[in-house]
Amino acid sequence: MKSLIGTSGEADIDKPMRAKLLRHRVRDLLPMSLLRSRFLQQVATMSVGALCVEVIGLATGPLNSRLYAPADHGLSNSLFVFYAIVGFVTTMRYEMAIPVVDTDQEAADLLWLSGFMILGMSLIVVAATFAGATALAARISLDPRFASYLWVLPASLCMLSVQRLLETWAVRLGKFGDLSLAGVVNRTVGAVVAIGLGALHFGVLGLILASLLSSATTIAILGRLVTRARLTCVSPAAMARAAKRHWKLGFYNTGVGVILDASTQLPVLMLAASFGSREVGWFSYGVKVVILPTLLISGAMYPVFFSRSRQALADGTLPALTTRLLGGLVGVPTFFIATLALFGPDLFAFGFGERWRQAGLYASLLTPWLLMEFLTNPLQTLPLVLDRQRGNLLWRVLLLAVRAGGIMFGARVGSDVLALAGYGAASGAILFAYFIWLLRIVGGEVTPILQRLTTEMLIAFGLVGLCRVSYAISSKNLLVAVVTIAATGMLWMYRAVQQFQLTTATQVAA
Repeated sequence: MKSLIGTSGEADIDKPMRAKLLRHRVRDLLPMSLLRSRFLQQVATMSVGALCVEVIGLATGPLNSRLYAPADHGLSNSLFVFYAIVGFVTTMRYEMAIPVVDTDQEAADLLWLSGFMILGMSLIVVAATFAGATALAARISLDPRFASYLWVLPASLCMLSVQRLLETWAVRLGKFGDLSLAGVVNRTVGAVVAIGLGALHFGVLGLILASLLSSATTIAILGRLVTRARLTCVSPAAMARAAKRHWKLGFYNTGVGVILDASTQLPVLMLAASFGSREVGWFSYGVKVVILPTLLISGAMYPVFFSRSRQALADGTLPALTTRLLGGLVGVPTFFIATLALFGPDLFAFGFGERWRQAGLYASLLTPWLLMEFLTNPLQTLPLVLDRQRGNLLWRVLLLAVRAGGIMFGARVGSDVLALAGYGAASGAILFAYFIWLLRIVGGEVTPILQRLTTEMLIAFGLVGLCRVSYAISSKNLLVAVVTIAATGMLWMYRAVQQFQLTTATQVAA
């Protein structure tokens, strides 16, 4: 039978019917699982938001890097690192139970409990900070400006903790569109404020105010999701029962969170104490740029996978969900990792100015960590879902110890490069072992995933190696390198995204 579209009888078909037939034809060309998949729709929502966030960051990055010195970025990150380490203690991680508890009432109890804990901890930090301000500043940073900005510690602790709590509540409600919108507005406000205040020569204060104001916008957007009904149905007794019921989750996940962020922020703390704000700025800015793939794809999948994993466990489909998800993910970051390893310093100098070349070197040394962080990031909820939190805590303790050893060696010999090389290698090795452990506890297939990862890495380094050869032949013309890398990278990402969509579609159909 001939198709009605494209035949001689097409003129006899009215426009609404023609449009309807065209839509059906397009649908026939797509896997139906892609059209029906709520999982893919949610991942796409988060990914689009993350893409917009990172596009804004990359677009404003070159200007931002010229308005602020590396030492300004370093001091700003030294101030906010306090939240990264202590922030998990504010709520004892009770908010982690909000997306997975059975009833909305219990989730509201946990929301209120966490809110009161944030308030209490913030007041304690206010008193402690200003009581020992001089001694605290001397211990944390060599920068003499640090003591003048200690007020940032309690402010960032309170605002960022509330932001994290509301983000978890949005995951509970399945409001991924609001989460995505909040992320885009957060980055937009931060970029506009930072550039505006930088142009007015506010210095490090511009970066601090940009971070706090962007957090305030996220709180305003997600705060609308907490309805009045949820605010009036909670009692102190109910909060106490919720705290008692979920103490185990709070205990283990607080330890995991503190240890994980302490190990992640080790370079900031040790570079600030051993070298100075300039080295902290290079490290922090470099990581902010190169963490893009993790935030864009892997990080976007985290809340969606978290919200679905409990039901998948009950249905007996969690191993298949995990294995097929990773089958689509392993090919995504490898080209980026190879490019960063072989071209990191040159690309940073090209994009952000020659004074940021060292940040590119730092980033290239961190590639083992970045690769494994991408692969393990969406799976971090598995120990919670499978009740393997004690084992997860032990892995995080090991990660902290090995990372500390790697970076302390470099600090001891007075080399920031050796410190970060040790940090990157140690992080990659332990996270690789942790990745294997996650696959084993969930019952996933280990060997096929590792074989696929090895193949993708070999192909990626081969292609980028050819780009490096063309760069050398052209007498190190960086424009040639950028063009060849961009062209090859676009083809690679198209291939990786196609593989990811097909793998996830198979997962949904299964």
